[in-house]
Formats: sequence, C-alpha cells, structure tokens
Amino acid sequence: MIVLGDFAATHYVDFSELKMALPNDITVVNLEGAIADQEPNMLLHKSIVFNTKESIASLKDLNTKLVTAANNHFFDLGNKVNFSQECLRQNGIRMVGAGEHLAEANQGVFLTENGTEYIILSFCWHVTGGRNARVHRPGVAPAEKNNVKACIYQAKKDHPKAQIVLIMHWGIELEVYPEPMHIELAHYAIDCGADIIIGHHPHCTQPIEKYKGKFIFYSIGNLYIEENTYFGGRLDYPVYAHESFAVRLSDGELTVYCLSAENNTVKCTDCLTSDETEKRYGLPSFGESDYSVWFRQHRKKKRFVPVYDHLDAEFENAFKDLFLKLRGTAIKVLMFLHIKNGRKNVE
Repeated sequence: MIVLGDFAATHYVDFSELKMALPNDITVVNLEGAIADQEPNMLLHKSIVFNTKESIASLKDLNTKLVTAANNHFFDLGNKVNFSQECLRQNGIRMVGAGEHLAEANQGVFLTENGTEYIILSFCWHVTGGRNARVHRPGVAPAEKNNVKACIYQAKKDHPKAQIVLIMHWGIELEVYPEPMHIELAHYAIDCGADIIIGHHPHCTQPIEKYKGKFIFYSIGNLYIEENTYFGGRLDYPVYAHESFAVRLSDGELTVYCLSAENNTVKCTDCLTSDETEKRYGLPSFGESDYSVWFRQHRKKKRFVPVYDHLDAEFENAFKDLFLKLRGTAIKVLMFLHIKNGRKNVE
C-alpha cells in the first residue's frame, strides 16, 4: 500500500512518469476538496479548493483505491459527500474521513493487500478550517483526543489482526516542523494502538519520528495541487512545497519515495529504506517541554501564528483558535482585494 499527499486539480493530470517509478500497489491519496457538480470556471474566483471528474480519472491511473476526505477543503462547496462518493465509486475508489454524520465520518475503511490487513482512519484538526462532523451534522472526522482513541479501539475490536493506519490533516500551512501538541497527539494515538501515522496539510514535508518502534510522518506534503488556478488564480506555493513523500507499506517493510512536482508533472527523485529515511529526515530528539522551546526558535511561520503546546490546554487553545480564525479571515479579505498574493513569498 502506498500513501500519497494532498491532491487537487480541475483537469486530468498526467501521472505516467510517477506511475512508472512506483510499485503498482493499492494507493491512498488525500482528496483536498470535494468533487464539483458544476462547471469549474464558475467556481475559480472563489476562495475554495475542489476537484472534478476529470481530475479523479488521473487518480485512477495511480491505482488509487481510497481517498481521505478529512481535510479543511472538503466542505468548501457545501455538502457534496454523496455526489463525491458516487463519482469516486464509478472509478473504483472509496472514501474515508467525511460523512453525513459523525458515525459515518469516523468509520474506518478495511483494505487487504498480499495477505496484510489494514484499517485506514482519517482525521482533521479543526484549526485547519475543517468542518467537524457531529452526531446529526455532516462533516469530517475530528482529530480530537477522545474521538481518535475511540476510533482506534473500535478498529482494533473489529479487525484485531489489521495494521491501524492513521492519516491526520493537521499542522500549520507551510510550516516545516510539527506543532508540539501534534507530537503529543501522535504519541497518544500510538499508545492507543495505532501502527503508523501519516500527516498532511502544511503543503510541505516535515520531519519524521520513530516512537516505540512506530513511524510518524508529520507531513508528507502535496502530491499535486494545481497552482495559479484556485482563489482567482492566486493560489501558489514556494519551491520547497514542491517536494513530497510517498510512503509504501509492504510485508512489514517501510519504503519512502521522494517526489518532486514541477511543470505539471510529478517525478520520483529518490527511494529510501526506513533506516535511511529516519537518518535523513528524523526529528531531533527532545523532551516535550524542550521541543516546545526549540520549535519556537526554529519554526518558519512566526508572524502572528500561535504555538499549540498541549492537547489538554482547552482554555488556552480556544483563544488561539479564535485568533487564527480571525487571521485567516483577514488573509482571505486581503487576497480578495489583491493586497496579498499567493504563498510564494512566505516568512
């Protein structure tokens, strides 16, 4: 099984070069936005991200059998859960992480390949802008401590022999290091029974960590997000966001393919064993409090971006949530007024 990063496009993407470089395994991709049921040109002026029937056809070429929908853009078009599921079904692709209600969003997907069983669970941190599902409300599976724990326990109960793969949409966009709170959440999830954690949303790669023998990929970056198209043509990324990882799980072994996107194509630039990956991209070893200090000194996104230190600091985190929400609204207004451009020039 191969796990790839964020994907969003309005057109068919030629992945032929990437397809030749990767094994023909079952592939899992983060679908960064639901599938539009109207003409894309009618939507491009809006501050939203979405996919089309044509872009989904390109995922089929990569042997994609599952997409994760627990992300901040899946409800940009409103509730397109059923329409997206039907379009995906026509291409032999299933979906996890979003639903008409919380139970459906939380429902893991069972996959098997070469005798190995997997349960895929997909969660989204609400601070990214994801719409959390509730008991009677459509949305994405929330990356909340108790919810993650309950889903892992249920997956272990239903499929005791399966490897539990957590795919987390979290972090701060274009930040090159994980939030301290997410290290805490990742460790907690592994303590609960997760076998591997693979993250995205920052749109760039972040370091990996091996905790109690289990790998954590805090961000594997973008597989492919069409630039200069969304947000009225203003959505683009700096050069370092063109690099990503493809994570392969096979027969108990982990392999990482280093990918690079340029000129509307994605190519493989390197292939690493788990040991090589840990040596090259491993997170520096710190105690939790020491990492918070180090993160504040070394993070890339320092301008008006608060640091989330602990999962259980609910009161403090609520204030930070509000501040980031206001910041995000201000950025959208500035982009709408053409005062702020895309994301190439970041602090």
